[in-house]
Amino acid sequence: MVCIYCKKEVPGDYCCEKHREACGRWLEHVEKWKYVFLACLAISLVAGLALLAFTQSHFPFLVMIGGAGATILVFPFTTPETATALGLRKSIALGRWIGVAFVAVAAVDALCRFV
Repeated sequence: MVCIYCKKEVPGDYCCEKHREACGRWLEHVEKWKYVFLACLAISLVAGLALLAFTQSHFPFLVMIGGAGATILVFPFTTPETATALGLRKSIALGRWIGVAFVAVAAVDALCRFV
């Protein structure tokens, strides 16, 4: 078996009590904020689509990608399959990097179009 948090080979589910507590805190965090996460993603999508209906610019793209990126950066929730494959610690880091990439794409697009 491997540790759920760090993917080290261990006889049980966790390699140490610290990782057991970290997983417990993360699950509590996900339960507490999952609806805020979904609402933020929905708001950025709906706002982008509403802007798309009323404008002929690239601004809706910035709102959708930038909003989704900021949401994923703040709430780096990944799928259970990702956490199983990479370990919880690496899956959280991957979620944050994906959020950074989305925000960077929106920022580069904004700079290229406005400059």
